[in-house]
Amino acid sequence: MNLRKSGIVLGILLTLTMVLSSFAIAVIQPVDAQLPLPPGVPRGDVLINDYEGGTLAEPDNFNVHVPGRPVAYAWHQICHQNLWYINTTNNELISWIAAGPPEYTPDFKTVKIYIRKGVTWSDGVPFTADDIVYAFNLLMSNKKFGPYPLLTSWVSKVYKEDDYTVVVELLKPNPRFHYYLTAIIWGPSVYITSIAKHVWEKVDDPVAYKNYPPLCLGPYVLKDYDRGGNWWLWERNEDWWATKLYGIKPAPKYYLLITYGPEEKKALAMIRHELDAKKTFTVEQIEMVLKNNPYVIGWRASAPYAWLFDPCNKGYTYNTFRYPYNITEVRYALRYAVDPVAVWHALSGPDGSKPLPMVLHFIRSPLVDKHIYSALKNELVKLGIIAPPDKVPAEVREHLKLLGFDPDVAFWEYNPQKAEELLKSVGFSRGPDGKWYLPTGEKWVIRFLVTGPFHWETQAQGFLIADYWKKFGIEVEIETPEQAIWATRTTYGDFDIASTWPFCSMLFPDVAPHVWGFHSRYCNERVGGSGFFPCYGTGKEKELEFQWSGTYILATHDQKAKEQRARLDKIIEEMEATPPWETEKMIKLAQQYTLLWAEITPGVPFFAHLFYTPADTYCWENWPTYPDNYYMDPVNWWNHMLFILLRVKPTGRCPTKEATMPGAPPKLPIEIPKPTPTPTPTPTPTPTPKPTPVATTVTVTAVETVVKTVTSTSIATTTRFETVTKTETVTEWTTTTILAIVLLIVGFAIGWFIKRK
Repeated sequence: MNLRKSGIVLGILLTLTMVLSSFAIAVIQPVDAQLPLPPGVPRGDVLINDYEGGTLAEPDNFNVHVPGRPVAYAWHQICHQNLWYINTTNNELISWIAAGPPEYTPDFKTVKIYIRKGVTWSDGVPFTADDIVYAFNLLMSNKKFGPYPLLTSWVSKVYKEDDYTVVVELLKPNPRFHYYLTAIIWGPSVYITSIAKHVWEKVDDPVAYKNYPPLCLGPYVLKDYDRGGNWWLWERNEDWWATKLYGIKPAPKYYLLITYGPEEKKALAMIRHELDAKKTFTVEQIEMVLKNNPYVIGWRASAPYAWLFDPCNKGYTYNTFRYPYNITEVRYALRYAVDPVAVWHALSGPDGSKPLPMVLHFIRSPLVDKHIYSALKNELVKLGIIAPPDKVPAEVREHLKLLGFDPDVAFWEYNPQKAEELLKSVGFSRGPDGKWYLPTGEKWVIRFLVTGPFHWETQAQGFLIADYWKKFGIEVEIETPEQAIWATRTTYGDFDIASTWPFCSMLFPDVAPHVWGFHSRYCNERVGGSGFFPCYGTGKEKELEFQWSGTYILATHDQKAKEQRARLDKIIEEMEATPPWETEKMIKLAQQYTLLWAEITPGVPFFAHLFYTPADTYCWENWPTYPDNYYMDPVNWWNHMLFILLRVKPTGRCPTKEATMPGAPPKLPIEIPKPTPTPTPTPTPTPTPKPTPVATTVTVTAVETVVKTVTSTSIATTTRFETVTKTETVTEWTTTTILAIVLLIVGFAIGWFIKRK
């Protein structure tokens, strides 16, 4: 064997040695990432959550009261704090900044809000009634603020009775007014506790004000942020009022909200233990994550992992301010042209998780299934909202039975022939090219606004829907902007149809908080309404009376539409005036409302998507899981992430320095000052039972070729320390392959060098 061949052989042997040795070392380490942390901060001191919004254009703008502005940079979770939260696992009203439940007068025209004593802003200034009174008056004084139409529709005046008691006098009775100030779904309609009077009263233009740096009532303060809009780092406030008063303290020293970019990069980050929590993954990415990170769990600790009960149905919304989407037959035809079962299949998961059909905008809980879906199924069949029972596919029926729901109520019927008949009945025609043409003779082109990568599941659904419309012969132009642009365009109606999540509900049968936005009183022309659903218009008031972006949109071009508008307003007014405990009346009103909504079909919901809510238990444990540790829904993108942060614990597998065990459980005592008048009954949300999922066994085979041994320290519930040795197998072909190639090249180089010599 000559020297050149010897060198090549040496190189090959070195390569094989490196490949084989990789089987005995750990190549995925949780501390490898270049995270935006201060020098010396170990991985175990920070909890990392995903920012689904993508790159944010104004990362230092924390003024959430202007319509169309994204809010999801952790501010809404651990800086801002609400008067009340709803624990969505049991509908419990959690008094937080408030000292207890609201107190209404017998006529429901006055409500008192008691503030918890000892609450302070992050600069040490006490939070008092002055802050709330100032916030109410500020938001009611400028039409450019989102909450303006809501608050001015209800509030007569607001004043303080003392430093810790706020009195709100209403224009008319409303036993649920406090729900507008409560985090029920994602966040409240009005962020009434986000305005520090001693800061905002010095601002010249409160609409243009960025609220930077933000003062916080929560357990964290802003430490740093990426000027490019990709991450925000928050540091634990060691002087937090709840720690001083009740011993409540989050374990993570830092909370990092970050976007790593495309889904595949986020999946790799979670595989490498560089991402602790995320709302969900694409079907392909969650499969890769589950195979390569054995520490990842979901809503359940074992398969199926997906959380099925997000209160916002995903689908699409028509802009009925635009022709031809103001024509009822057109809206019906577009629904018949899409195969919902095919979309259902496409968005089912590899772990056995499948979405729950929800063709109405009420979240499909057992109560809703009984009193709405099942009770109204005959009428829903007549309206085409659902297919007749004999046309429901067997696999969909079995899935509904498995979850304990009415198997007769599934999706609508996929019927392109019916769609064609409806369109031709109102003057549409097909051209020689097979394309559809408007009655005016122009080719029909749909401007379809679909979410960008920040909401992948809605984006995927949007593309599937568009494919069916194209197959049916309609031209479709798809746009997928980033979140900031998408929010502005949906706010002000710059689309024909939008793929979105407009249909949100919870707390059934106490449904009024989730339909109030449909009332025409809340329209604020071109500026926005209140909460997440602002209204918009074209300025042609004599032609178009009202529209509500993303939710209920109805242009009053004709007499029928005006009658529908009036009927809807009347039903909502009755709901608003009905106390929550009058359950039977509320159910009847909800049924009337649902049938009118179905008749109009302002949008088409399919189902709540599979949110895998993946949590990596490598660095942090005690995430909420159903059913054994179900203290909160796993909504790590809602306001409610606060209660998860206050419960997670370090596992000991990641190095720590200032991370601690969590403080006292986040249940505060009720401290309601005794009022002078005799207290009246306080409305309490009616509990909604959660569906009990049937566990199915799904085997997920992990590709494991590299053995590594990890010695970790776990903390028992008694705070006793135990040393546990765990063996895990992981594959990381990228590093091994690169090293192999490099060493092979080195081998050839050695051979060449020896030959020269």
